[in-house]
Amino acid sequence: MPRLRRSLDRRLLFTEAAELLLDIYDAGGENVPLSELVVKSKVGRQSVYKYYRILAEKGLLEVVQETFPGRIYLTLTPRGKEIAEHLKKIEELYETT
Repeated sequence: MPRLRRSLDRRLLFTEAAELLLDIYDAGGENVPLSELVVKSKVGRQSVYKYYRILAEKGLLEVVQETFPGRIYLTLTPRGKEIAEHLKKIEELYETT
């Protein structure tokens, strides 16, 4: 499946970290496989790996890593979900103008 590229307008508003937060939110926000984000995200592979760690350090994501088969799952914290909801509203407002 081809990776979707962000539009120029959206790139003006959102950083890659915010894009990743929105991608997790759009995927349900709970137990989102990191491997799924790498494939489906509008953010590049290296950026996904870079920013999920930063978002977790900032308290916006909980990271669960299975030892076997080594999968990583991401869940938005309440604060991360609140921020993602605000970003979603901003995105919707911007797209209606």
